[in-house]
Amino acid sequence: YLNSHRAEDKVHWPWRALSYATAALCAVCLAFSFGQPISGDLAFFISLAVMVVWWIASRLFFSSQLFFKQTISVILFALFMFTWANARWSERLSREIPSDWNRVVQMMDVQVVSMPTRTDYGWRMLVQPSHTQLQRLPNMPQQMSLSWADDDLPAGGIDSIRVGQTWHLPVHVRQPNATQNEGVFDQNRYWLANDIEALAYVRVYKKTPPEQLPRLLDVHFNWIAMIENWRFAALRQIDKSASDQNTAEAVGLFKALALGDQSAISGQQWQLFQDTGVTHLVSISGLHVTLLAGILAWLAQKIWRRSAYLTERVPALYVAQWVGLIGALLYALASGWGLPAQRTVWMLALWLFLSRLGVAHSGLRVLVFSVLWVLLIDPFAVLSVGFWLSYGA
Repeated sequence: YLNSHRAEDKVHWPWRALSYATAALCAVCLAFSFGQPISGDLAFFISLAVMVVWWIASRLFFSSQLFFKQTISVILFALFMFTWANARWSERLSREIPSDWNRVVQMMDVQVVSMPTRTDYGWRMLVQPSHTQLQRLPNMPQQMSLSWADDDLPAGGIDSIRVGQTWHLPVHVRQPNATQNEGVFDQNRYWLANDIEALAYVRVYKKTPPEQLPRLLDVHFNWIAMIENWRFAALRQIDKSASDQNTAEAVGLFKALALGDQSAISGQQWQLFQDTGVTHLVSISGLHVTLLAGILAWLAQKIWRRSAYLTERVPALYVAQWVGLIGALLYALASGWGLPAQRTVWMLALWLFLSRLGVAHSGLRVLVFSVLWVLLIDPFAVLSVGFWLSYGA
């Protein structure tokens, strides 16, 4: 009896987990379907109403007690994910920009946390307020998109800007707000999905006092900053080596595929990629990371099996799995640690972890666990097109 019960549970468990993942995904999407996060009282009454309606319906139409218990647990988990997504959204919007910031230039201490990317008017990068800045204004936005014009850069130009530096800057900060038209790119959703809580612009004028000019305060390099700085240096070297205008499109495509920098791809190229249906191949996604991980794992397994001494001590399959995961992680970091690459690395790591526990009996189970993991860590991932492309494929 026990063996038959366990076998039946092994067959139905992936589909039961799939119901949890589907319910969580629907709940998170429902939470973001509202124009703004709902209040805690309203969320409680919605959850209570759903539970009461389902309890009445299950008593009237379903007689199986096991089905009733499993369904209740799925609904409770969906309500938890709905409340979790709503709470994360409310917490992010709680950091508001004072109204006078839209009219005056503020002196702020900010730390560069992302590699600068080229724009039509200068450079754009992500910055976060320093510890001293947060002590002065604890409720200010935690991450901002900073635009820095070429004419306002310090003496060393953009080459003097590095990830990990803390700058004292005169900035104009405003709330992210874009017009919403049907059929066009939703900029507000992009800002929300990428945790951009404010837009900042460096303002340097001819009459700006010397004490208000951009000034480097501190430098703190961690391993992420070192990787980002290496990427930026490599991209700058590519630009200097291939300055010919005839090869600009090819260089832009190479930079996008090798290091994840898409700023050099022109609008005409993007339109061509969209018309031919290869946009997802240009952007570094789960396909590229998984392909590289598979090649590295295959090579590691082939090489490891050539040695009987090594194979007797560590199975070749274990070595191949770890080599593939480490290779995927390094490639994702070198390409900018984008959301699609992050999801792929998490999925590979989860598959490796479950396989060591003897739980990864099917790809469906690994897929379900990875969806739940992504939704718990970052419920805003459902606002990204790459999330649906990754798991839809």
